[in-house]
Amino acid sequence: MINKITTGFVVQEFDEVTKKCVSQEFVAGDEVEWEALDGMPIDDELVNVETLPYQPFNMMQPNDKDEVEREYLEAAHLCPKCKSDEIDGVGGYDAEGDEIFHKVECLNCGTTWTDRYKLNGYQDYCPNDVFLDKDKKIP
Repeated sequence: MINKITTGFVVQEFDEVTKKCVSQEFVAGDEVEWEALDGMPIDDELVNVETLPYQPFNMMQPNDKDEVEREYLEAAHLCPKCKSDEIDGVGGYDAEGDEIFHKVECLNCGTTWTDRYKLNGYQDYCPNDVFLDKDKKIP
């Protein structure tokens, strides 16, 4: 096992409105060094580079789905794309099992998404054979 160390630079694209990085890529240079797992350098001539397959430099992109969802849950009254509070529910609610779905639209940028609600209990239970009277208490 050996490590390939490639020198290069990272290009990051920032959204000036949200002040967040929206994409990034690594641009590899021509300089490459090799080292053993213990960090000791290996001479280039000892590495049979032609037999090693090329590996793309895949970088994790900012705002992946999990991060977008986490940010939305922290501020669910804002559009997940443009952060506007001009959002409105579209149509009715759909239910499936213990979940309820409601389509939402941003009136500012036009983005649409579906809010998902999960039933976690109930409150104010009143059986249909008990009538409420403002002067009587329920036993």
